[in-house]
Amino acid sequence: MHIPYLDSISGSVSIHASDILALLDQPCDLGGNSTFKGKVSTRLYADARHVLKLKTPFALSAAKATAWCQARLKQERRYAIYLPNRHWLVLENDDGCALANVSERHPTLDSVLLAHLERGDTDAFCVLLEKFFARYFAFWKDHQLRQDDGPTNYVVFGEELYYVDDDIYSPDQLVSLAHGLTGLIRRHPALDERLAERLGGALRRLLGEVDTVYPAMLAGHFDATFVPEARRPVLQCLSEAVRGLGADPSPASVPQGPYAPPAAEALRGRRIALLADIHANYPALQAVLRELDGEGIEQAIVLGDLVGYGPTPAECLRELRQRAWLFLRGNHDHAAFLGVAGERFNRAAQASLAWTVERLTAADRQWLGELPYCWRHEELYAVHGAPADASFMHAYVYAATAEHNLDKLRERDIALCFHGHSHIQGSYFRDRLGVDHFVKGGRVELKKGHTYLVCPGSVGLPRDGSRAAQYAVYDEGAQSIEFREVAYRREDFLLAARTAGMPEAVLQMLERP
Repeated sequence: MHIPYLDSISGSVSIHASDILALLDQPCDLGGNSTFKGKVSTRLYADARHVLKLKTPFALSAAKATAWCQARLKQERRYAIYLPNRHWLVLENDDGCALANVSERHPTLDSVLLAHLERGDTDAFCVLLEKFFARYFAFWKDHQLRQDDGPTNYVVFGEELYYVDDDIYSPDQLVSLAHGLTGLIRRHPALDERLAERLGGALRRLLGEVDTVYPAMLAGHFDATFVPEARRPVLQCLSEAVRGLGADPSPASVPQGPYAPPAAEALRGRRIALLADIHANYPALQAVLRELDGEGIEQAIVLGDLVGYGPTPAECLRELRQRAWLFLRGNHDHAAFLGVAGERFNRAAQASLAWTVERLTAADRQWLGELPYCWRHEELYAVHGAPADASFMHAYVYAATAEHNLDKLRERDIALCFHGHSHIQGSYFRDRLGVDHFVKGGRVELKKGHTYLVCPGSVGLPRDGSRAAQYAVYDEGAQSIEFREVAYRREDFLLAARTAGMPEAVLQMLERP
């Protein structure tokens, strides 16, 4: 056995080849009850000073293994989350070459946190965990990537925290972080409600610096995670602090501005227009507004995506902001506020966003950033995307997902949900016998004991073959939904898009028959 390649993140080799070879005589177990955690495919070796991970079988060529290590070191130097003296190396025997890394051995974050709690040093516990949150979210924000958030994947060396897991992951909408935090609550009884409130405030502030929707997303995940009943108050306290309901509201993570949703009472006992996915189509919006004003319908719920794709975002916002309606935030609105493309934006959407941002004022974008992600009053719920989606604005309600979303509504005692995002007018509903249905167009009588997912269609860009502006009217007194379409001059909309010089990818999407 010999070592044809050895280098470190710092560029300085600080371990002797003889020490590495000696490590190979000290294999360690991996698993739930062992000191080390990891994939069973990884072979791990450790002594009092170092830990070595053998990553592959001895089957590679020396050239290929060396090139891989060099590329990995370049990447890890850019990430700047590992110990500076972490080494990558090539081991060679008669069968070929294998990849390995070796690092100094230091106490894990999990063990240090536990020691702080056992000593009753709660300040040190909070400071260290807040430092972990700060490093974790800074990496996420800088690279749009996620570290494994398990506290055994980090070591504490002096005043610093370092990542020791080899894998980096795509963002997962904070699911793993929620499970990791509830795991801390389950494992550490000394983590009480006071500490949970402090940590929740820090989480809310740091999450909001990455994306203002993230605090609400994380808190939503807590609702679906398990802790024993005795620990439920601690999780509830953490969740409320993340939402901004605790003693430390940390308002920086949720913009506070002139937009204030109307009180629930203003939406009760009257006919309410339901609008969604206007997408900066001013002629279509005007056609809908003329009908509403002509019938004296004064209140509306606008289910997001006021901007994006269309050529007249400023005109639409100027018109809408004059009305004391309930506006929710869609994924295009959120992206316009942030100035960066949202998750799963296609090429046309990305091009549209860049074009749209240049045509909105700072006040317009801030107003979009003040819109709530969802709204609930008693058995009524409104959201842009899907009720089962923790991000509120990215998942769709359609045939393949309707059952799951109706399940979620039943679990949450919601009888009626308004949503947009799909651009497909109609309603999925579950009757008293648990049978699911879909109705499109016309008038739907809302029946007691049924559960409804209602999409009013799209004002600006229907995706069901219609070229009209779509909306709906909810009559609370009559307990009905009326789906509507109103004609407008679509050629004026397309001409405005061409005249405004919108990107070609957007124009092709808008002009599709």
